[in-house]
Amino acid sequence: MNFVTLENVSKQYSERVLLENASLLINDGDRIGLIGPNGSGKTTLLRLLAGVEGVDAGQITIWGHVRIQFLPQDPELDPELTVLETVFHSDAPLMRVLRDYEAASERLQKNPADARLQMAFAEATAVMDRSNGWAAEAIAKTILTKLGITQFDDKIGTLSGGQHKRVALAHALIAPADLLILDEPTNHIDADTIAWLEEYLKSRSGALLMVTHDRYFLDRVVNRIVDLDRRQLVSYARNYGRYLKSRRPPRSACGRREKTAGAPAARTGMAQSQPGRPQHQTKSAQTARGRDASPAPRPARGANCHLPGQPPPGQTRARSARPRQNIWRPESVP
Repeated sequence: MNFVTLENVSKQYSERVLLENASLLINDGDRIGLIGPNGSGKTTLLRLLAGVEGVDAGQITIWGHVRIQFLPQDPELDPELTVLETVFHSDAPLMRVLRDYEAASERLQKNPADARLQMAFAEATAVMDRSNGWAAEAIAKTILTKLGITQFDDKIGTLSGGQHKRVALAHALIAPADLLILDEPTNHIDADTIAWLEEYLKSRSGALLMVTHDRYFLDRVVNRIVDLDRRQLVSYARNYGRYLKSRRPPRSACGRREKTAGAPAARTGMAQSQPGRPQHQTKSAQTARGRDASPAPRPARGANCHLPGQPPPGQTRARSARPRQNIWRPESVP
């Protein structure tokens, strides 16, 4: 099922063009890693998809009632809200139920003898029962705990920068969404939390689009790579490791053999001043050797190739009068 379609989208800031007639399809089940050089426009693309910014040309179509949740790289949260109020801050019906219950509970704790507050709390509790809000509340607190946030009543304004980002990440994970967009989700979390987040993202339903500089996290989570390359979006149906392998230029079998044999062949420029102890040849010795021997001819493209230091096919190697133990032969290379 297609969630979002980009058609011939262009975007620029002043004279700087970031996207030019770029197109992309995001489908259910996609876990996309967006890659590209720094400053190429990755964050801008995320903001366009989240509706934070508008396109200069082209069209972005969000099909049906697809819900999108966006975690920016530097989230802005209300410093006066508590942690739970922040993660439940959403227009989704279930989030409103959780938010109303938490508010009713907090008011009743401050004035437990108030009959009106008691009735409001009882009504909020009944709504939680009907909407299965208890399970959603437990999941929300579990996600916060996994992200290292355990004081649910703390004000956002009292948290550190790292805690601030983790609360915003929890909000993005908890809010119902068909397409989850994450900009650098592994910032400010430790290795154990990253491992938990990997499994969570792989198991959630819907689609995922993210930008991260953690290549190992990227490789383990995504099943598709989109490369923002020269203002275009190029899609590869593979994880990051397979994408890298596909981008490496192939080498011929002959080239591999020549590279393997190159290191031992360099040893042929060594002479023995003592039996069994090779030493580097002097410049004069190298010059004298160069007058006596000429290099083997380079094989033509497509012809059978041979190891450097060996005679071309059809020729035999001349035997030396020196003792056999002092002669290095390419055949002896392991």
